[in-house]
Amino acid sequence: MRILNLKPDTMILKRNLDLFNASRATLLLAPVTDSDLVTHGPELFAETREAALAYLLDRRGQLPSTPFTEFHPYKESYPLRSEFSVYLMGTFPPISYLLDLLPLAKLPQLVKPGGGSIKKPKVSFYHGQRCAQWKLFDPQLIPKTITPANRAAVRAALIAFLQDAGVNYVDVIDGCQRLDYDAKDSHLFNILPNLAAFEALLACPHENPLLIFNTSSAFGTGGLNFMADGSFQPQAKSFDIFLAVVLEMQCPVAFSVDGAAWLAVTPRNAAAIKRQMSSKLVFYMMLDKKVFNVVAGVSPSGATLNLGANPCFQQYCHSAGTTDQQSFKRFVYRNAIQKNLGPLWNLNV
Repeated sequence: MRILNLKPDTMILKRNLDLFNASRATLLLAPVTDSDLVTHGPELFAETREAALAYLLDRRGQLPSTPFTEFHPYKESYPLRSEFSVYLMGTFPPISYLLDLLPLAKLPQLVKPGGGSIKKPKVSFYHGQRCAQWKLFDPQLIPKTITPANRAAVRAALIAFLQDAGVNYVDVIDGCQRLDYDAKDSHLFNILPNLAAFEALLACPHENPLLIFNTSSAFGTGGLNFMADGSFQPQAKSFDIFLAVVLEMQCPVAFSVDGAAWLAVTPRNAAAIKRQMSSKLVFYMMLDKKVFNVVAGVSPSGATLNLGANPCFQQYCHSAGTTDQQSFKRFVYRNAIQKNLGPLWNLNV
């Protein structure tokens, strides 16, 4: 398994042999090879995190011009459970999570190299920066005002919600660096995939488990992207990154929109897959010999540009009698987490 590199100008994932490509003075660690990473990755990331926290405390929250290498902060707080058959699939949290690892009195904010500050996420948990996805699932989960006094209780409520619904939460990225201190997936590089999560999915004991991704090229009218040689060309979207990792693992992948006719992801089938896997909100995916239901739709955060031109959204507007984006997003995510996929299949084009 090689590390993936997200090229910023074209948003293409490419291989990169060196995880720590910043200066030794910044990272306090020398570069490592792929084989070193597979064996010692978590320890190296943990050591780098401790160095990052010491760096920030010493400099009153000033972030370095060359970003730290980061390791995922929430995996241990909500471990995967094999009895759950639904998986919420994200990418990687914004760097604001570091403030939850530091004494607030000593460091209330992070300072960007070019100016500007970064505050704590609303909730110290998956998708906790603005909590947009949680509000779509159930508006009662997120109070109108989140304060230091109720913040821990909100986090506990989110975990209880997932447990009651029988849902795992997985980010497909275990570690990475950033080109900028924002929340854009297109600015992540030197990506270390969450290999434990991929292994858990392949070993899932349930029939047709459900994967819910918050962004995917398959939802757009352009469909999944392939290069001239037929190789997959992922965009900076959670499903695309997931697929790139699976293909990198040399795991056989196939797609179906009816559960009967399957298209294997091969260079020979690239054009057919691009045609089939566009304007699709829900579909089947086979990894090796295991079949998954997949919902891979619109980003839950804010207004979505060009959503009005999306055929799935247009289908919803016609049937629901509204053009409200938030109404559509609530419809998608609430049906998905309840495993009520019939209404979503009806929106495919």
